[in-house]
Amino acid sequence: MPANDPALTLKPFAETIKGIDFAALKSGTPVDGTLNDAEKTFVATAVPGTNWLLVVALDSGDATSGMRSLLKASAISLVILALLSAAIVHFLIARLLKRLSDIRDAMHNIANGTNDLSQRLPDSGEDEVAQIAQAFNAFSDKLSVVMVQLRDASESVKNAAQEIAAGNQDLSGRTEQAASSLRETASAVEQITASVTQSNESAAEANDQASKASAAAARGGEVVSQAISTMQSIEVASAKIGDITSVIDGIAFQTNILALNASVEAARAGEQGRGFAVVAGEVRNLASRSAQAAKEIKSLIDSTTDSVATGSRYVHLAGESMDEIRSSIGSVSGIMREISIATSEQMKGIHEINHAVTHLDRMVQQNAELVVESAAAAGALQSQAGDLAETAGHFRI
Repeated sequence: MPANDPALTLKPFAETIKGIDFAALKSGTPVDGTLNDAEKTFVATAVPGTNWLLVVALDSGDATSGMRSLLKASAISLVILALLSAAIVHFLIARLLKRLSDIRDAMHNIANGTNDLSQRLPDSGEDEVAQIAQAFNAFSDKLSVVMVQLRDASESVKNAAQEIAAGNQDLSGRTEQAASSLRETASAVEQITASVTQSNESAAEANDQASKASAAAARGGEVVSQAISTMQSIEVASAKIGDITSVIDGIAFQTNILALNASVEAARAGEQGRGFAVVAGEVRNLASRSAQAAKEIKSLIDSTTDSVATGSRYVHLAGESMDEIRSSIGSVSGIMREISIATSEQMKGIHEINHAVTHLDRMVQQNAELVVESAAAAGALQSQAGDLAETAGHFRI
């Protein structure tokens, strides 16, 4: 490298300059370095046709003096431009913030002030603030519609809640009446149950008594049958006794004739036949008395036979009556059994009715509780609907 210092003449550049980026220098980029303890700025360019580089070393202060002047002037210009830009931006931002402040004030009035939903913002223009104002106005329009619908809906809900409350009150009264009627029905069913139970017991007892009466009638029929048989035996015996009395009467008649003949013969015999005549007279008297007794016995037997015949007829009639009584008692017993079965079925039906009435009473009680809860809910709904209507009424549309 050529230099004022002969010691550096034709000395390689890399040995003279320390701590320099030769790659950057070869690329033509100015590189700072130190030469003879002085800060230098080196710029290299290739020598055509050789592998040499022409390197120019300039004092750093001299090399950058123009740049510093340019930088100073540029900095002053930038400051002035920044101040002007800041003023312009401040003016523009102030205008934008003024419109944004109007939007803020309008929303503040809606939220915490007069609740005036009729406020509208100027929305002329195509900038973002105008778009925000347009969106705010559209939001206010929709919110006004919503508040009108909300107010109408709250009034409708309030009226419906009042109607529900009135209906629940009427339903509560009807439920109480139904519960009272069910209690009366349950009491009547209990009385009917007691009456049917007593009727069932009475029917069972009557059936038992009818069975006993039927058995007694059967025994009476047997006794009557035995009495009829006995009366028939008495009739037969009376007939035999009548025959015997007829024989006795015939014997007495024959004896009387024989005694009469003996008396005639004794009279013919005179004194010898006097005793025999006395005996014959006694025999004739005895025969007369026997004949009279036989007549009386026959008369008694005839009377007894007539009485026995009458008694036999009455016994036959009694037997027929006993048969009729036994048949009637059997019919009564069958009817009583049917009555007992019917009352048992009635008992089952009444128990089912009682169970159904109890279940219905429980359901009515549950319905009454639900009516109370529904009335409370309707009251709460009415109160909330009133609050909602009052809140919606605060907004001016």
